[in-house]
Amino acid sequence: MAASMNELRKVLEARGLQAPESCKLVVESERVSEAAAVRQRLEAFGGEGWLCLTDRVERLAKGAALPQGTPLSAELCKGAESLHVRQTSGGWILARLRREAGDEHLCFREERVVIGGGKLVYEVAWQLENGRWRPWCGRLAGLE
Repeated sequence: MAASMNELRKVLEARGLQAPESCKLVVESERVSEAAAVRQRLEAFGGEGWLCLTDRVERLAKGAALPQGTPLSAELCKGAESLHVRQTSGGWILARLRREAGDEHLCFREERVVIGGGKLVYEVAWQLENGRWRPWCGRLAGLE
């Protein structure tokens, strides 16, 4: 795998693109059936990010109180860990994503412009599948 990582880095650098970092992205998920339990996990996690409620989307600063309402989706981050929430039929899926040292994945930094100003920063992990590098999973890594 190391040879193919080096080959990919050479191709990207030759095209003037940012080379990825080696990493390991660990994903743990759980299903939750009650909105109160989702809110409890969001509050316990803390961090910064965004929260989509049934009537609005809110940007969350570090240490900010969680706004009232039923969460539909959210992405929070603190350091090398993120919590992503998505409502599905019958409840919500909560995924904790943690970046660790390792060489199972290649992590690329991507930025998304936010309407109203600022950027969402994501780490997108690629993994080798059938001899080709492909995007596998992404996590919110910060707000700018």
